[in-house]
Amino acid sequence: MNTNYKALQITDAHAHLWDFTKMNYPWLEEVPAIKKSLGLMEYRAATDGMEISNLIFLQCECLPEEYQTEVDYVTQLATQDARIRGMVAYFPLEAADAAEKLQRFATNPLIKGIRRLEEESTTLYGNPHFVTNMELLNHHGLRFDLGVKAHQLPAALALVQAAPKVHYMLDHFGKPPTRTQAFHQWQHHVKEPASNLNVYCKLSGLVTEAD
Repeated sequence: MNTNYKALQITDAHAHLWDFTKMNYPWLEEVPAIKKSLGLMEYRAATDGMEISNLIFLQCECLPEEYQTEVDYVTQLATQDARIRGMVAYFPLEAADAAEKLQRFATNPLIKGIRRLEEESTTLYGNPHFVTNMELLNHHGLRFDLGVKAHQLPAALALVQAAPKVHYMLDHFGKPPTRTQAFHQWQHHVKEPASNLNVYCKLSGLVTEAD
């Protein structure tokens, strides 16, 4: 069977773009090779020749207090490149005024969901205010991206069990530990969220855990 791959339409479901003149990204101190502004011009150069028809922007871990600046930045980029069809933004769902803020936040049609990373030894997914407010996402038709490494899959599962009606996206396949090849724990824990029909998965970013 002959396949015309040049005609293949691609949705980039996990695009990161950032601007050092507008926001700060402390985590990039540990990744000097990409510690620079990487916007539409750089994206277009890196993907030259690829038939990318749609882009979904994923929040890039700028300082928490700058999350609205990031949303405004991407909203402006979408006026320059119509392929930007949506974004998964940062949002302080655990805040006391989260319901009021989310009401305004969700009026931006580009916002399709939120993401909060749980990659270190943190307790965000177990924060009772955060868990209670997960139900607000359903009210506004928003999804939640689970940004975890393999050791935090139990925290992700606990969140899914606490708010099972929310639609989830497990980013990066739960980041299996490809560098150490210690897959046993990851294999065990990834099966349980997979049994929930509201949990989807992206095979993105796997090389970040490799050597």
